[in-house]
Amino acid sequence: MLFSVGGMFSLYEGWHKLSEGQALTSPWIAIGVLVFSIIVESISMRACLIEVNKARGEQNLWQWFRQSRQVELVVIFGEDLAALLGLIFALIAVVLAMLTGNPLWDALGTLAIGALLIVVAVLISIEVKAMLIGQSIEPRSANACLNFSNSDRKSKRSTTCSLCNSAMTSWFRSRRRCAARNPPRA
Repeated sequence: MLFSVGGMFSLYEGWHKLSEGQALTSPWIAIGVLVFSIIVESISMRACLIEVNKARGEQNLWQWFRQSRQVELVVIFGEDLAALLGLIFALIAVVLAMLTGNPLWDALGTLAIGALLIVVAVLISIEVKAMLIGQSIEPRSANACLNFSNSDRKSKRSTTCSLCNSAMTSWFRSRRRCAARNPPRA
């Protein structure tokens, strides 16, 4: 929600800049703030990527983003990526506007940031919706639960067993639905 509202406001602001064509008043201050912000946001993105890399295993980032069941990491990754790319877009736009003296670059940068925020909002909302509705437990977690349940049957704790049972039930239901939708070909 916040990304989409921010994106729409940025699009409005970019359109407003296009129609007025007002030159930048203090580009060096803007450049300094943007460079500092890029450094700080890069540190945040690095910390996020460390956690994402732990969770994604052999998958590339796009596969992990599309298949992950860890909503907190998906949202943080999306937010950090949007912030870092938006800051880079803004820096490029301000530098180009300063070098050329043409305020069109500032307006185009603002429009690009708005479009970026809306795209990220849509992608994150699609992924979070998929996590809430219709996505089962990760196969790796299902296999761990299955191995646990088949290991030492006498010493299982009831809470762990109940958790694994719920997870496995969800996993098997999704497999049955998938098989029902896509019957094997003869």
